[in-house]
Amino acid sequence: MLTDNFIAKHIQAIESAANSLHLLGNIDKVIQQQFLLKHHQYYPEFRAMFLANSKGDISASSPQQLLPGFGPSGEIGNVAFRKYFQANMSASTVFISKAIRGRGFGDDPIVSISKAFYLTNNQVADGIVQGSINLSNLAQIIPENLQSDLSFVIADAENSIVYASKSLNLEVLKVFKYRQKKDITFKNTGLVQLLVNDKPENSDSDYFLTQGKT
Repeated sequence: MLTDNFIAKHIQAIESAANSLHLLGNIDKVIQQQFLLKHHQYYPEFRAMFLANSKGDISASSPQQLLPGFGPSGEIGNVAFRKYFQANMSASTVFISKAIRGRGFGDDPIVSISKAFYLTNNQVADGIVQGSINLSNLAQIIPENLQSDLSFVIADAENSIVYASKSLNLEVLKVFKYRQKKDITFKNTGLVQLLVNDKPENSDSDYFLTQGKT
């Protein structure tokens, strides 16, 4: 599925950044900043990227306005309280957040992908590398000819809407409400019926073929 491939590409981007930082070794903040800016250029779909040290303080960012002190109260300078930071510092796997509202660069829906990095061979992580994807851009991966003929809904693992065609008038980050439909014609793909304003089951409604899970 297009969304699965899109997310997988950016998971690999974060893993690549973490591995590259390990190979570079114990580099200072200046080199970290240069590295991150260059890495972000290869993956422009990321809304923002940053590195945070083991205390959660942001040490490098792309764009650079995300550095500590940006914003009226500097609240973006430390991410130690964030779920993804705490998860990464206690595990070596990639962490993918649910769809959330962004902060610092608008309030568009985003998904955060992050991983711990090690500048040395110590078993304790030196920090995390994080990238946030603006989910509003998911429309760009759907071919234009399909967008004109079909309606799309993309939901995350918790069934929150991360993208929906404008014609459906669905609110992003709300729970996607639907009803399973039984139809032997579509038994291999799954057929669901969109619920709008609690329509009765026998009323007309939009149908969707479910072809993947993100």
